[in-house]
Amino acid sequence: RLYVKEKDSIFNEETSKQMAEMQTLVETEKKQKQIEIQTLKLNQQELEINKKKIVIYTVSAGLTLMFVLVFLIFRSYRQKKKVNAIILEKNIILEQANEEITAQRDEIESQRDEIIRHSDIVIYQKEKIEDSIRYAKRIQTAVLPADIYADSILGEYFIIFRPKDVVSGDFYWATQTEEWTVLTVADCTGHGVPGAFMSMLGVSFLNEIVRKKDVTNASDVLNHLRTYVIEALKQTGEEDDQKDGMDMSIIAIHKDTKKAVWAGANNPLWIIRNTAINKEYDDSTDMIEEIKSDKMPVAVHIIMDEFTNHEIQLETDDRLYLFTDGYSDQFGGPKGRKFMSKKLKRLIAETSAISMKEQGEQLEKELDKWINYEDWTAESTKAIKKHEQIDDITVVGIKV
Repeated sequence: RLYVKEKDSIFNEETSKQMAEMQTLVETEKKQKQIEIQTLKLNQQELEINKKKIVIYTVSAGLTLMFVLVFLIFRSYRQKKKVNAIILEKNIILEQANEEITAQRDEIESQRDEIIRHSDIVIYQKEKIEDSIRYAKRIQTAVLPADIYADSILGEYFIIFRPKDVVSGDFYWATQTEEWTVLTVADCTGHGVPGAFMSMLGVSFLNEIVRKKDVTNASDVLNHLRTYVIEALKQTGEEDDQKDGMDMSIIAIHKDTKKAVWAGANNPLWIIRNTAINKEYDDSTDMIEEIKSDKMPVAVHIIMDEFTNHEIQLETDDRLYLFTDGYSDQFGGPKGRKFMSKKLKRLIAETSAISMKEQGEQLEKELDKWINYEDWTAESTKAIKKHEQIDDITVVGIKV
């Protein structure tokens, strides 16, 4: 009984213990299940919340997009309305402009017809003026020494005569008396028609002084000519008075003795002696003997002294050169600069061994090259720099 009692006691304890453990395990599992259920509920709630957020975001985005679209549509409408207003205004302006243009076109057509009418008149007048100038050139050419006459009194010579315009303010003149051959080259104030008037006066006065009055002394000719010019142009020397006149180089050569008298008004005389042609010089220009002129024109001037008379004994085959400043002042070459007097002197010196005719041709050739300069710096083609002739050009060379 004790054993059974003890055994039942032990069994009951073990059974109670196991029951307790089982009860604990059940409680634990129950709590675990509750936790899992709670977790599922939380997850479900979180999903619901996320779903609501997505709906809210979607609705917000939709509303924002709708607002933007409404704003853009409204702004586009306002801009379109504004553009339409501007277009309407522009159309009104264009209509007004078209009306003005139409009126102006009618006015222009009227003016064009008037211009055409005046143009025809101008063309007609231009033709008449050009005909008159060409006729004036014939008259001017007629008063210059003809080739046959020049050949008979000058011997071997060349004349370069290039007016800037149709008629010239430069002129050359020559005559022969019983004992003297007189030659002059002059540059009158201006060129074209005004210069031509002065040149005609100069030729007329020279005929009067030399041919009729038989004045052959060079300085006397210039003194008489200055008096004639002052009287003809009524020059008084006052500040507002016209300063028209002429620069001149004049020489008279005795036919038998070859004694020469020369005078110059702003234009010098160059002489190449026959004995100097075959000599060697460090600078070729040294072979040219230059006689300087008086620094006053044949006209009223601040200085009104008597012109200086230079007596020169010439020898056979001496060369004389009379010229105006047109050649040396001509622009040309690669840089568009003046030819310059020293370069002209060198050119004359270097061509002094050939005949006078050939020398004149060479001087004209060099002048053409200077005015119409050919630039060969380009690789395949050449460029021609054509310069305008700025003044009348006259150069006369004679061989004694």
